Amino acid sequence: MDSEPNNESQFDPAVESAISGRDPLGRTDVNSVFEALAEFPAHNPPARLYRFFSKRAISSLTEGKLKFTPPIEFNDPFEVWAGLSEANLTEENVLRSVLTPNSLFRISMQANYPNYDLQAMDYERQLVAVVKGAPQYHRQHLKSMVDAIANSCATEVGVSCFSAFAPEEFQGELGIHHWAMYGDSHTGFAIVYDGEHPQVRAFAETKWLFPVEYVDQRYVVDLGYFDEWSDRKMWRTFRHWLALKSRRAWEHEKEWRLAFPILAPPDHHFVRETSADGRNHYFLKLWDNSKPAEERSAHASIISTVFLGARSAPDLTAQVLEAVEAPHLRHVEVYRMEVDASRYALVPRQLRAGDTSRVRELRARLVRQT
Repeated sequence: MDSEPNNESQFDPAVESAISGRDPLGRTDVNSVFEALAEFPAHNPPARLYRFFSKRAISSLTEGKLKFTPPIEFNDPFEVWAGLSEANLTEENVLRSVLTPNSLFRISMQANYPNYDLQAMDYERQLVAVVKGAPQYHRQHLKSMVDAIANSCATEVGVSCFSAFAPEEFQGELGIHHWAMYGDSHTGFAIVYDGEHPQVRAFAETKWLFPVEYVDQRYVVDLGYFDEWSDRKMWRTFRHWLALKSRRAWEHEKEWRLAFPILAPPDHHFVRETSADGRNHYFLKLWDNSKPAEERSAHASIISTVFLGARSAPDLTAQVLEAVEAPHLRHVEVYRMEVDASRYALVPRQLRAGDTSRVRELRARLVRQT
């Protein structure tokens, strides 16, 4: 699962830029994305999606920013990394993998060495000699194919993670654990995103919002999986492998994921920010503060509640309460979690009641506009 950065203050607004076709960050064929996703079901979102933030990520509330993290940066080393099946890992199959024109190996070689003549007889003879003369290379070749998927996904896809807790789970031991892991050791805050909001529904309909599939056995692939490759198969593989996690290690998180191609259409308000250390960070802006109040309010109603951690400082409380005084956030309820005196539980104490009288009307308007 991802976590919010603690270095938000390092971002320089001057380097923020909308991602568009004129600012390519990778090779993304949008048609291939939609074709690949057509094979997956659309999942009905849960009523509440909880996301935990560090105390420095206040822009998630003030600007509606949702961070998307490459899976390679998550806390699970098995992310987007299938197991290896050495069944049929023969010399004949390895030769087919390196010589088939549309194999992942050949396509990767063409992308990385565009001036190299892959059809040259000398090149093919060298490949054959390596495969035949070094059987110990076979397993490494299979591993390199799986590694290529993980590395490619790291540059092509960002993911935002949520938990679909019931209120009693959020207030109980599951919540205590999550606050410690993802809520800055109970000093941060959590936002509840409303699963009934039209924007959440739209994410689900595109099939990029989905529940994690917790499995008992690791998904494994053999070398033949990579013999015929295409952009469509790449995106299908990304989507499939992104959803797979160990049941025993992670099922308690009840995780949902919103994934997004980093090279996003410009009308999605997907932005890149560069921190002082030169790293790129990717965000989806759920609303635009420059738009009219009615439009901002309709989009901002995706947030229903903010919870402050049990160890959150008074200055964070002040920041949150000031943020929700903005006209488009006046519907948001604010609570502070307090430690129960006799149980392993967190008790929410209300700090602010939201005015939800117009939320339904604003959302209906948003549906009509889209």
